[in-house]
Amino acid sequence: EPQVLALAAANLEELDLGNSYSRLMVFMSLMEGGMVGLNSLQITAICSVIITENTRLKKFVLGYSKLYSVEANLLAGALNRLEEVDLCHNSLTSQQARALFTAISGGTELRKLNLEGCSFSMTLDVELLAMALNKLEEVNLPKLNGHQINAIMTSLASGGSKLKSLN
Repeated sequence: EPQVLALAAANLEELDLGNSYSRLMVFMSLMEGGMVGLNSLQITAICSVIITENTRLKKFVLGYSKLYSVEANLLAGALNRLEEVDLCHNSLTSQQARALFTAISGGTELRKLNLEGCSFSMTLDVELLAMALNKLEEVNLPKLNGHQINAIMTSLASGGSKLKSLN
């Protein structure tokens, strides 16, 4: 039940239903021919609670989840209120990536963002990406193109960055 999961999540400081959940679910889903991770209804319910309730949640691990049909601004707004987010091995739509980096650029509670193994549009505005990442303290990135890397390094070199760790 998505709403029960969301209300339970609101009472936690850390929710990891991505990586560790998925290891167990990989086996189960392969046996059943299904997919791995949280579904979009569960993620939408959790994001809605993060935005509308006064939650204790600070860290959310969403690895191997089905983000593609979660509304971009809802996802970005919820993740931007947390301190640590792990989106490893997800495919963000270009709208989701743009909404997330726009939200971060406008001011954020987020300090750590893991995007390892993620795919998102290579047409993403490199200036927006660079500005957002320099608002964070720790970032783990997927494979980026040279233009994206150059923009991030140029922004970092110009000073004023909070970034302490970039992988």
